[in-house]
Amino acid sequence: MCKNFRGRYLAVGIALHFVLARNAIVAQCTFSPPAAAARPVLLYRFGVNGERDSTTLGVILEFTGSASGIDTVSVPVQWAGERLQSMRRLRALDADVEIDSIADHALRIVKHPPGRRVRLAYELRRDWTGALNHPYEFHPMIFGGYIEMTGANALVRPRFDIYTPIAAEFDWTGVPASWAVATSFGTADHAASSSVKAPQADRCQTFNGPWRDVSGALFAAGDFRVHRFTIGTKPAVLAIRGPWAFTDSAVIAEIQRNVGLVRAFWHDDNFPYFLVTWAPFDRDHGSSDGTGFTNALWIFMSKLDSLSTQTTQLTHEAFHAWDPRRMGQEPDGEESRIGWFHEGFTTYYADEIAYRAGLIPLESVVRRANRDLTNFEGSTDSYTRGDVIAPMARRRDSRCVARYSFARRRHAGHGANGRRAANARSHPRDGRSVHRAARPSDASRIDGRHDGAAGSALRG
Repeated sequence: MCKNFRGRYLAVGIALHFVLARNAIVAQCTFSPPAAAARPVLLYRFGVNGERDSTTLGVILEFTGSASGIDTVSVPVQWAGERLQSMRRLRALDADVEIDSIADHALRIVKHPPGRRVRLAYELRRDWTGALNHPYEFHPMIFGGYIEMTGANALVRPRFDIYTPIAAEFDWTGVPASWAVATSFGTADHAASSSVKAPQADRCQTFNGPWRDVSGALFAAGDFRVHRFTIGTKPAVLAIRGPWAFTDSAVIAEIQRNVGLVRAFWHDDNFPYFLVTWAPFDRDHGSSDGTGFTNALWIFMSKLDSLSTQTTQLTHEAFHAWDPRRMGQEPDGEESRIGWFHEGFTTYYADEIAYRAGLIPLESVVRRANRDLTNFEGSTDSYTRGDVIAPMARRRDSRCVARYSFARRRHAGHGANGRRAANARSHPRDGRSVHRAARPSDASRIDGRHDGAAGSALRG
């Protein structure tokens, strides 16, 4: 950091610290020490300050600095293919802590007294002007009435491997009590009025596990309507905002049916908590997005479109709870190379599940399959490649099916006898063999692929 700006940034950081304290309707959260004392502990405190069109989300990060007195921190500059410019004015809250920039814009060097608690502050602001439409949902959405963001696009953190076990603490007492808070780690209903204190415990959230699950977490707060319900026998939460051409109850029924179908496919109902956020794009028709997160998924859709347009979107994003999340660790740097497996297989099976349940017509499955077969040769699109490979893999001998998941579990340290969450065939050595086998599908070919109970092709 340039020396002549340091004093001013320190003053602004301290001011933010007091703003967070002033906005808190109840006392700040007090967290118990984590059970695993050796793991890094990251504390995030959030506070909202600003007018309706100029709202900023203030964030304070606290962690224990290393014994060397020098730490590298990662800052969010890119996610989901989008360049991010939401983070502003990263600074230290203590005079004996310095932050230096380096050539890599995604990193900062933090110098501090060895082994001491480090407090950093920064702000998140909306980094685009105009309407909220795709792909701006991948940026931190900071508005006067609500916020929605992810760990990957909003959280500064010390640099470590994404599978490093950590303890994360989230203090949401700095956002208005009239706001609901719905995240991957818990939900707090809004208070009946701004003069009523919201329950503190629900705004003090914790997580213990790999950093990957915090990076892949969903965070929302604001004028969401919160509904608690069950999928099968397991608890779930819908946080929905905006007016729609359908009722909130209809959305709940759609979630219960479609997510329930995917869980039945996997024969896995181990979900102690699950969140769905549902919010409008500013377009009236023709735009939607779904993304799966840790214990959660989001749906964005055009304001006047029919609820039925989200049928396969819901099955697709629910499927991601297993592919890739419950299939073990991905080797570092392999995400893009094996994206065909995550997205293509998910697309194929999401459509199959919906078709087998009578939710979509066979013609729509055929149309998508023919499109991907036509575009397969020379394509690098993960959805297209995986969608073509998936039915080829399904018809192969079941002895071939386990390789991909087995390799991931072995890489994650589970060993040759580790339990598999699911099975899937590895990528063919030569994509040309798939292309030679692939030809345009008709209804009889698509229907002929389904030769057993749902899920049998993926079980070892």
